[in-house]
Amino acid sequence: MLLAFLAAFAVSALPYASSQVCSGGVMNQTYIDSLINDINTRRAALMKGEQENGTTNKKLPKGKNINKIAWSCDLELAAIKAVDGKCVTQAPNTPSGNTGFFASYDDPDYYDTLIMLSIWTSQIEAHSFPDTAIGQDSVKYDNDQLRNYANLVRGTTTSFGCVEMKCKDQNKFTSYCLTNQPELQKNEVVYEVGNGACTQDNDCSGGATCDTASGLCVPASTTTTAGSATTTTLATTTTTTTTTTTTTTAGGVLPNPGAGS
Repeated sequence: MLLAFLAAFAVSALPYASSQVCSGGVMNQTYIDSLINDINTRRAALMKGEQENGTTNKKLPKGKNINKIAWSCDLELAAIKAVDGKCVTQAPNTPSGNTGFFASYDDPDYYDTLIMLSIWTSQIEAHSFPDTAIGQDSVKYDNDQLRNYANLVRGTTTSFGCVEMKCKDQNKFTSYCLTNQPELQKNEVVYEVGNGACTQDNDCSGGATCDTASGLCVPASTTTTAGSATTTTLATTTTTTTTTTTTTTAGGVLPNPGAGS
């Protein structure tokens, strides 16, 4: 009887167990696609010169060699390990060579990672790159109020992964995401300035190919390794830690988390 109960509990606690993209991961294909699409939409707007620079009534310059970001199973598993499979309330230590994005709130029925991602990327709607950071060859990082946005659209970043924890018994929600680039420091390049969306492979460097639909470059190292429709760029950190979570879609406006939250 006890074994039957535990088996039933495991199924209810793992709603995505049959559809997890990454072995040992918690995110399903639909959720991953939504997260990745949101980031790449922001990156494409930057590449095409369509992104408003905060409230300046000016657009940021067109880009070049901005990569199309992909989901990383290794980063998802690293995020799971970092939070120890729990709803933590403080940002964990970010693994070396990565940038972390963290959020923790009460009310797990309301919050989800899609909302947090929207908050992180919408920093550019309220804050701007100063004129001194915008050059003929590149746009550089010089405003900590753009910390999350700038690191998510950074041209050289190729992969992204998250864990989402919803602990209803504790009334807690935790989201922790990682990219495969170290956090931007002042005066480091966010992206290169160029002619805008790529139209052919020659517009991309380093062996990358052009995704003409988005105008973004697809790095040569990107390979499909998990899930029939997910392109995954392998990172360097691996773990076999597993956890449980549920994900929902919610709406509303949240307070804007600070740097790394």
